[in-house]
Amino acid sequence: MENERREREMRNRRERERARAKTRTAKKQKAKAKKSKGLLVFMLCLILVGALVVSAYTFLFPVKTIMVEGNSRYTAQEIIDASGIQTGDNLLGLNSGEIENNVRLSCPYIHGVTLGRKLPNRAVLTVTEGAPVLAFYQNGEYLLVNGRYELMEQNSSPMGGTVVHGFTAVSNGVGKEVSLQPTEVKTLLNSIVAALEKNGVTQITQMDLREVTNIRLLFADRHVWELGNAEKLDYKIEFGTQISKRESGTGVVNLKGLNTGKNGYFSQKVVGEFVPLEQVTPTDVPPQE
Repeated sequence: MENERREREMRNRRERERARAKTRTAKKQKAKAKKSKGLLVFMLCLILVGALVVSAYTFLFPVKTIMVEGNSRYTAQEIIDASGIQTGDNLLGLNSGEIENNVRLSCPYIHGVTLGRKLPNRAVLTVTEGAPVLAFYQNGEYLLVNGRYELMEQNSSPMGGTVVHGFTAVSNGVGKEVSLQPTEVKTLLNSIVAALEKNGVTQITQMDLREVTNIRLLFADRHVWELGNAEKLDYKIEFGTQISKRESGTGVVNLKGLNTGKNGYFSQKVVGEFVPLEQVTPTDVPPQE
């Protein structure tokens, strides 16, 4: 009898274990099915969102109005034509970098372009116009360039740009970078321009870089700054500014001694022609490819 009782208990225990295992399996299958269903719903939602995005970039928000702000030198239509934007283009799909490059290439006096989007269908181009920064004399005309050395125009006048002597300058077309030789002097020019900007000096009307050990700058058409070489460039420009603000009349500001710890000084004298243009007329060199 005892043996039968034990066998019955063993059978009952095994049945209970099988029941529990079956229950666990059923729960796992149910959870797996629920997870699969949730994943399917999530994928369908992603597909739906993707379709809406594609629709937005393809069919929704077509450009109907193009506005231009900040312009004075160019008409709004000239800037719109240069931008490449056309009515019917998708407003969200417009490439602001490409638009800015297009406008700056066709309208070189424009320094920057910001694209604004006003949903559902208005594009706004806000432009910043600039002026020539530097001017290089070439065969009776000046090549007027911006801070990136991109040609803004050729003119018989420097148009307010700082005239730079000591380069052979060749135009590669409006909106493109001007070729300057020698390249090592261009590096010096970059340093001088950076030092002037750092010290807030905007009154330099001419630079003489024909000799890198005898750099000369013309301040406000009345003071010739003699810097010597490019050593202590920032200090020399700061010192020259202080002297020129203090001294009236015309004359020469000698800053060469600052290299050896001496002071700069001002000598009052008549300032004649800074650099005769016929001495710096460039020879022809092939343009950049």
